[in-house]
Amino acid sequence: MSEQRVALVTGSSSGIGAAVARRLAEAGIRVVVTSARSVEAGERLAAELPGAVYLQADVSDETQAKELVERAVERLGRLDILVNCAGTTLPHSLKGMGGPPPSRTTTSKPPRPTCGGTSTTSTPSASGRPSPPPSRTCGRPAAAS
Repeated sequence: MSEQRVALVTGSSSGIGAAVARRLAEAGIRVVVTSARSVEAGERLAAELPGAVYLQADVSDETQAKELVERAVERLGRLDILVNCAGTTLPHSLKGMGGPPPSRTTTSKPPRPTCGGTSTTSTPSASGRPSPPPSRTCGRPAAAS
């Protein structure tokens, strides 16, 4: 059995999963690239990475997930690391959920960012209205409008 570690990265035919797979390969780890549907992209990525293999499986299906692990160990002799990047979205109807639909007009504006990346929050004045934002930006007076 090889001493080289092996990582299985689910959802690795694209996006974050592909980036993780590339980084692991750069670190000298053999990678099992997987996807539920993107076979060509997965095979392409596996061909780019040294010692990588592509195995198709839908990890939302428990049987396929178990078989994926078994096939990975069978192909590469071991499995040391599992990174789950697989994701999916399912459309859902909002009908029957109760209550009024969300409205964009009822949301308040987000706080204004400051120079340090944090945000300022307005505190209510005696009248109950938010106080105006600070008149300085990044240590300089704000431009007149």
